[in-house]
Amino acid sequence: MPTKRAHLLATRRTFIAGAASTAFLGTKPVELAAQVAASSSKAFPKGFRWGVATAGHQIEGNNVNSDFWLLENVKPTTFVERSGDACDSLHRYEEDIALLAGLGFNTYRLSVEWARIEPTQGSFSIAQLDYYKRVLECCHKHNVMPAVTYIHSTAPQWFAEAGGFLNADSPALFAHYCSVVAKVMGGDMGYAFTINEPQVNKVFRAVPGSAASFAKRDKAELACHEAAAIATNSKRFVTVNYPDIDGMTPQMIAAHEQGYAAIKAERSNLPVGVT
Repeated sequence: MPTKRAHLLATRRTFIAGAASTAFLGTKPVELAAQVAASSSKAFPKGFRWGVATAGHQIEGNNVNSDFWLLENVKPTTFVERSGDACDSLHRYEEDIALLAGLGFNTYRLSVEWARIEPTQGSFSIAQLDYYKRVLECCHKHNVMPAVTYIHSTAPQWFAEAGGFLNADSPALFAHYCSVVAKVMGGDMGYAFTINEPQVNKVFRAVPGSAASFAKRDKAELACHEAAAIATNSKRFVTVNYPDIDGMTPQMIAAHEQGYAAIKAERSNLPVGVT
């Protein structure tokens, strides 16, 4: 049995490489997608995209201007642990993209973090826009098509302080952000997605027997969000985890529609949707 110290010394790279070699019994990683396709009873259509997906807040680390970062650090919190450095993909994205290309994937769905790009309302970071442009260029270098999500759960802290998607102005604020991002890096995108899983919280609540679980969760989320509102001296602090899903849904739909139009205005032939 490996010692605890040995486990601690193992890196995510050695884990991934080891898992890949074990799972495919010595098969070269670049043959992964081909083997999966060949093992299917049906042929995949020409041009089928084999991809992986991530969310910036979950892998980049130190997304300090985001709403979730604050929620992770208030008491009480609904987060089991803080994101912290996460996987440090902010600095190690080249290794990550090379890994997924080596495993045979040809598409990478990643999110650009609104909180990094517009850390304060109306002030856009040229450095962060350039950074994400380099990430997309790295994808192309490895023959990986970038599929970009504009918001994957997390938003800037200022957006949450203003009421998040309960704010009537939220669709216009989101669309403005979409326009700026599309103007800088829309030409490097293979696909674009405005919002990640905008329907998911309503779907989960429709599951029979889920009411009791959500009643407990909603109480905890309200306490966490109230703590964030107190910490920021704001009237309310609203993230996508806020329990008023019905109240947020109309603005999220409008945000998608306006964000879609803003992206298309910069690059009309870019496929745009939701995930």
